[in-house]
Amino acid sequence: MNKKIKDIFLLKAKNDSLGHLYQVSASKGSDANFAFYWVKELVESIILEDQNKSISLENHPDITILNIEPDQKSYAAEELLKITKACHFKANDLKRKYIIINEAYKISDIQANKLLKTFEEPPIPVTIFLINNTAKKLLTTISSRSLRVILKDKSESTVIDVNSFKDLDFTDFVKRVESENIQIQELLSALLATSQESSSTLGSIIKLQKQIKVIEEDILFNNSSQYSLAKIHHALSLL
Repeated sequence: MNKKIKDIFLLKAKNDSLGHLYQVSASKGSDANFAFYWVKELVESIILEDQNKSISLENHPDITILNIEPDQKSYAAEELLKITKACHFKANDLKRKYIIINEAYKISDIQANKLLKTFEEPPIPVTIFLINNTAKKLLTTISSRSLRVILKDKSESTVIDVNSFKDLDFTDFVKRVESENIQIQELLSALLATSQESSSTLGSIIKLQKQIKVIEEDILFNNSSQYSLAKIHHALSLL
């Protein structure tokens, strides 16, 4: 699945249609830096295809990488200034700039609100990757403006084909979920992953991902599984 996601990114980069804000995380149980290194390799691959040469991401004028010490609770303000400074000028060598922020949940709410306009409407062509490899949530105002990407660890082999559920009426949909003992969270993860691979318009994908977030919030408030399944069944129609 990760290869499919990578191929989609490479195609979007080739067509110069990358989004400007992505929230990237790895599935539960993955290595803490799995998503961080995956994104770095992705950017290297994009540049390799574009310029037919490999480069070092470190100290490249068009690439900004923010990392934080494990014992540091939040990013310092001066460190986050690198984001706004990077967005002051267009890329020198590449089609766009790339900003990779590891452990993005460590951006404080105050700093996140200051960066909101840059994240929402960057003044230059730029793609920003917010790496969030934990269960801790990003500030809602930022999370809602990002496209979510969930990577699967190589050790995971269970795949739910949500497209095979699309044509089922609600009764048959519930029967199949129960007979195959599929957990609602597994179904949501598969739905999110499928949205990332979908050929639908960007607007449709964003609408679907917003619907998924609503369902996740419903689960947090302990709404019934039937209620959540009904919303998932409706979300399938957006694929």
